[in-house]
Parts: sequence; structure tokens; C-alpha cells
Amino acid sequence: MSRYIVAVILGLGFTSATQAFDFKSEFSTCAATKDSLSRLACYDKLAQAGELSDSVEDISLKPQSKPAGDVSAEARGKTKIDNFGKSHLTGIASEEDDGNMFAEIDKVKELHFGKLVLTLTNGQVWRQTDSNRMSLAAGDKVELIEGMLSAIYLKKEGFNKKIRVKRIK
Repeated sequence: MSRYIVAVILGLGFTSATQAFDFKSEFSTCAATKDSLSRLACYDKLAQAGELSDSVEDISLKPQSKPAGDVSAEARGKTKIDNFGKSHLTGIASEEDDGNMFAEIDKVKELHFGKLVLTLTNGQVWRQTDSNRMSLAAGDKVELIEGMLSAIYLKKEGFNKKIRVKRIK
């Protein structure tokens, strides 16, 4: 009987050591789960077990660099206007976009199916991507509004109608 109790106690000691060792396999099992709700439940189960708290302390975050403070407000505004919608050109999202920009149309060109290519006075070129119709002419003041999922909409001043556009230059 005493041998049985000793075997159980030793077995419990080995199981805790093997459970700590199997953390990586349990983590990879959670990561391989296709269903997002099941995956979240698996991660929550690991976090509640306390195994995740030890490895979280090893993660270090890189501090974000801040722009130089000696740049004038006019230069920052010019850069912000030049960079508006540039994520469509480079594929890299900008961190400083505030969501909208005001401009004036310099030239309007109509493509097939009534889609427009707009050249603004600041040199940017925008192409319409949706099939909505809007009458625009040179000299019209417009607002470019950043939407969700990197969508950018163009709205004519004084009107509520918007068209979706993409920066091409």
C-alpha cells in the first residue's frame, strides 16, 4: 500500500514537470486551430493555467520614434498633404494620417464607363474605383476622406455624394 502512495506522489511530481515542458506544443496546438473562437478559448485556457504569464515578461516592445521637434508647422502640413493616400502607392500604411484632406481640382479626365481621373492642384492624381456618377470640373473644391480598410472617398464641397478613389501618382 505504501508503495502505491509513493508511486502516486512521484507520478504527480513528474506530470507537473512534463506539463511545463509541453507548453510549446500546447501553444502550437492553439495556433493551429482554424476556428477563431476555439483558438481564443484555447489561449484563455493556457493563460488561466498560469503558464503564459512567465513567457509574457520576455516580450519587449520597440519604442516608436517621434518626428523632430524643430520642423515648422507649415512643413509638417505640406508633408501631411503629400503623404495623404500614399499607402495606395507604396502599400505601407502611414501612421500620421488624420483622416481627411481638402484640395482643388486642376484637371478632370473621363475614362471608360464614366470613371474619372482627377489631377489636383498639388500634383496628386486620383482614379475613381467605383461606378457612382458625380459631375466634377476644374476648379471644384473637394474633400478626400479616409474610410475603413484603407478606402478613400472624394466628396465635392457642398454636396453629400461621395465616390471612392485611389491615388495613382
